[in-house]
Amino acid sequence: MKKVSIFRFQEIITIPYNIHLQLSQNFLVIRGPLGSIEVDLLQHDSKGLFYMHLQDLEEKKQLRLITKSRQSQLSLKAFSNLLLEYFEGVTKGFLIHLEIVGIGYRVQQKEDSLELRVGYSHSVEYNVPQDVKVFTPKPTQICLFSIDKQRVTQVAAELRKIKTPEVYKGKGIRYKNESIRKKEGKKK
Repeated sequence: MKKVSIFRFQEIITIPYNIHLQLSQNFLVIRGPLGSIEVDLLQHDSKGLFYMHLQDLEEKKQLRLITKSRQSQLSLKAFSNLLLEYFEGVTKGFLIHLEIVGIGYRVQQKEDSLELRVGYSHSVEYNVPQDVKVFTPKPTQICLFSIDKQRVTQVAAELRKIKTPEVYKGKGIRYKNESIRKKEGKKK
């Protein structure tokens, strides 16, 4: 008679040597050279469908994610991809470049905020979160760095939303290599 395992679907993630995991109750703490990220497991698995097992093999550490149901297989794959993204964040980090295009448009960095002059009658002040580092190498460039990809892309989107590039001249805040489709203006 065959022995059937109750756990059908699994993802095995090999943990890099410079990352340390700590599993405590409902949180997974990922520590790396650039910092640490705390992942709330109940947020990603509120019904308790996953099972995590941390094992040390001879030279490798592995995290085994296991689930029973076919319905939760896709969410298991998504969660394993999210963990790989966190591993990359605590080892390398994520950097996003923004450009400010337009005559007289510029940014000035203060202690924990950015002052943007982007064509309005007033300057716009944006308070930067503490977990995101900001650099302004030129008055028309903004560099954002963080270990959390979701957070740094959210801040970049909020900055871009202050003055989205317009379609006629392309003036505004855009990502570094973003191409804007320009419309042709009125002809006389």
